[in-house]
Amino acid sequence: MAMFGGQDAKSNFERTVKLVETVIQGFNLDPVKNRLNTTDGSTAWALMRGSAEVLIFLNPAKEQNQQNYMRAVAPCWRLPDQNHEKIYRRLLELNSKDLWGTAFGLLSPEGKPNIVDAVLVTERTTTDLDRGEVEEILNNIGATADFYDDKLVQEFGGTRISDIPRGGGGN
Repeated sequence: MAMFGGQDAKSNFERTVKLVETVIQGFNLDPVKNRLNTTDGSTAWALMRGSAEVLIFLNPAKEQNQQNYMRAVAPCWRLPDQNHEKIYRRLLELNSKDLWGTAFGLLSPEGKPNIVDAVLVTERTTTDLDRGEVEEILNNIGATADFYDDKLVQEFGGTRISDIPRGGGGN
């Protein structure tokens, strides 16, 4: 049971899966076709929003006193090999003054530590999550990634993630 008399974590998780799938259907997409295979107990989907892919993860509580949470990640830009200090500064500046509800982070593809991808990330507990919030989260991260994947390539070079062939680690 949640702190203020809410649902238990399992029923909250099941409710949130249905909620996210309703939102995906509202985008005229099939949630079953967009579902990803996971092995960690999470439920996940992938959606294209413009040129950017948005990955949605519903993560169950790991322990009794923890909450379920939803995380949306939009990999948008593979950094060029140079100017990382300037790039990191720019991403932090964007986080602090131009972005709302989402922030840039950095990831390297598994087994390729010399490659750096900029991703947008947002997360929220699923407690009291409603349809409007899910729609806003997905629209915001999708539009932001779709805008900045082009803008950052123009500013610094590199490659939009959507332009990298699937399975192609590049570099």
